[in-house]
Amino acid sequence: MLIDFRVRPPLPSFANQVIFKSHTAQRLLIEQKTLPLIHRNRGESKSAVLRSVDLMIEEMDDAGVTHSVIVGRDTGPEYGVSDNIEIAEFCSASNNRFVGFAGINGGNPSAAINEVRRVRALGLRGVAFDNGFFNLHEDDPSLWPLYDAIAKEELPIILTSSMLLGPDMSYSHPEHIRVVAKKYPQTPIVVAHASWPWTTLICAVAFECPNVYLLPDCYLNMRAPGADEYINAANQFMPERLLYGSAYPVRPIGESVRGFKALPLSEAAMEGALWRNAKRLLSWPSV
Repeated sequence: MLIDFRVRPPLPSFANQVIFKSHTAQRLLIEQKTLPLIHRNRGESKSAVLRSVDLMIEEMDDAGVTHSVIVGRDTGPEYGVSDNIEIAEFCSASNNRFVGFAGINGGNPSAAINEVRRVRALGLRGVAFDNGFFNLHEDDPSLWPLYDAIAKEELPIILTSSMLLGPDMSYSHPEHIRVVAKKYPQTPIVVAHASWPWTTLICAVAFECPNVYLLPDCYLNMRAPGADEYINAANQFMPERLLYGSAYPVRPIGESVRGFKALPLSEAAMEGALWRNAKRLLSWPSV
């Protein structure tokens, strides 16, 4: 079993988002030297270029990925809005190969609370936020009623946190996540992008808060500066709270798996990250 905890497949509501457009224009942008750094030095993903779900599944099969978590996104027209019903229907038809997290708009908390309340009815497993795109820190006071609703529904949260979200680097500072994690100790909080580049500090938050899981995805797979801190943390005190993710289509599936498997992780940390931790966190049934 190999579980990829962070993918956005080329379903209709994802296919025109910026993350897929980067593949279509990849060669031209490389020639012009304007391709964002996170997209450089990567292999080509045919499924991402052609926006083909069938080809994506072929790439999963070739890489040995047995299951994936689809992470929804609701960030407005600039960065994209996925359709939570579309995600739910796709997952339901997948025979447990895919599970989904609903994309939640933290910039509109009252509407978001209603969306949170229907997550379980849709068959989705949790909720996902990109708060930095709304110029919101994770512990912004406007989000507390929303977090209260999530805690009441007993849902896990994915918070995407890196220097690319928000107008400045304070929006990815781990202290904001620490405040939320300590206020809601029973709520599992998965930190996608793992607050890169604040790597030591987010590992310290995970050290203090046992409900915090780190999902460094592309920053760990391509071993970005500071990524060794994630490796050290997993090997030393949190082998059960590191999660593997490709961040597809930001990085290709097979390339991401190969990069991750080459990391100097202990056997326990590697096995935990590749499937055991995700299976436990989401109570994923055996296949």
